[in-house]
Amino acid sequence: MPERPQLKPNELCVTIVCDGLHPDDVEELQRTLAGSRYEFEVDVAQKVKTENYPELSFIGIRTKLIVRFSEKWFYRRTRQGGVKAVVGAIDEVLDRSTHDRDRRPKVSFDSNGQELITTETWLRPRTKKHSWTRDHKLALGILMLTGVAALAAILVVPEFRRFFHLDKPETTRQVQAEKQSSTPSVTTPAAPIQSTELSKPAEVPKPKNSKPKQKTDTHVKGNDKVAGNNISGHNNVTGNNNRTAPVAVAPNGIAITGGTVNNPTVNNFVPPLPTPTVTICVTHSSADNNSAKNILTFKTDVEIMESWYALFFDGPVGEGSVEMTPHSFDYTHSRADKLEHPENTFLFRNSSIDFGPPRWLPNNTIKVTVPSEKPVNLVKLMSGSGENGRDEKFVFSCD
Repeated sequence: MPERPQLKPNELCVTIVCDGLHPDDVEELQRTLAGSRYEFEVDVAQKVKTENYPELSFIGIRTKLIVRFSEKWFYRRTRQGGVKAVVGAIDEVLDRSTHDRDRRPKVSFDSNGQELITTETWLRPRTKKHSWTRDHKLALGILMLTGVAALAAILVVPEFRRFFHLDKPETTRQVQAEKQSSTPSVTTPAAPIQSTELSKPAEVPKPKNSKPKQKTDTHVKGNDKVAGNNISGHNNVTGNNNRTAPVAVAPNGIAITGGTVNNPTVNNFVPPLPTPTVTICVTHSSADNNSAKNILTFKTDVEIMESWYALFFDGPVGEGSVEMTPHSFDYTHSRADKLEHPENTFLFRNSSIDFGPPRWLPNNTIKVTVPSEKPVNLVKLMSGSGENGRDEKFVFSCD
């Protein structure tokens, strides 16, 4: 078999010189490479080597493994990664070998610039790598599970939380609760600021006449009257079958009198938004007979949130652009696909100004540039705010 097979397009080749490897290790290396994720294709090249000595002619066989693979960036299969995988496979076979284990792979390049891997003897013996057995993995899993259970017990079980001083003692909680329940809440009304000078105690005025006056009773009768003691009659403040007139006091609220009202309805009427006046300036510019630009500038006299406009022309137009110099102006654009001649339309909606809310202020100007192959005229204009339309007053002027 030839030493180097014919390579396919985008195919790479790595040559392994098996001098110094036992035939059993060479077979194990072929099986290991076949199971790699690089999908190696391994070819065996053998060459008969004859060496002549004065009294003896020696015939030997030199074995090479030609490893072919392809680069696939989507699967992270690179040339460097493939060479690294081949070197790792040789290291793995030598670790498990029962023959000459004191060797290691060495990477160089041949005359064609392809990687050439040989093996050389180490100055110190290779140490045996012990792989993890099933018992080792099981013991590690049990240890990790125990640690997780201990952490959960510390965080959840009350006894563990008290042991690690994560919770306050119950006695402290009870003492605090008793103090709070025994301390009455006293609300002291705000008193007006007075002078700091000590005031004399107010003298109690003495009655001029110390003799008691004779007590008299007053009896009042009648309808719809208010009197003092022992009132008799109907519809009076007090007395038989009398009721107190309803009084409703509701500062900054809603006063309802005349009985109990279940589920009252309150109508909060919001004043309508002002009708904005939008001034539009339409200009045309044409570089030649095959191209034209329609430039429209929009100015408003009041604030408009999330404004949108639909422009209708009398001929086909291209995809327009919208800007607000010197501000950052984000927008979305489309066409009136559900109407006739959508190629004659251009729609745009303001989505953000200066990376903030789409608030269009009176001192900002929106500039719209709509290209067309031939000169066209604006024949219709629709506007709105948010998801709904909005009445606007349009003034076409370039002053």
